[in-house]
Amino acid sequence: MSDILQQIDVHVHCIQCGEEYTVPASAIAESHRLLDEGCPGSAHECYPSFLASLVEASVLEGLSTAWAAVEETGRRPRVRERMVVTRRRAFKTGAD
Repeated sequence: MSDILQQIDVHVHCIQCGEEYTVPASAIAESHRLLDEGCPGSAHECYPSFLASLVEASVLEGLSTAWAAVEETGRRPRVRERMVVTRRRAFKTGAD
């Protein structure tokens, strides 16, 4: 089973420098996990609380569950068409 969260990036606009950077959805999910376990994070990287604020945990979980269902459907004997993620896609949401 592939991890759909490794295929999706969230674009973030930095209010300090004005540049944009991307954060993998998998990193956001990991930040939610770290916060749930009580980890405060590291001074050398973005705090989990910041990354976790980018996308709600329930949204990431729903996406992962839906993708797992798509993959399971693709493994059924009578299904000939299969969905394959062939490249990383970045999605921009919210106000520009």
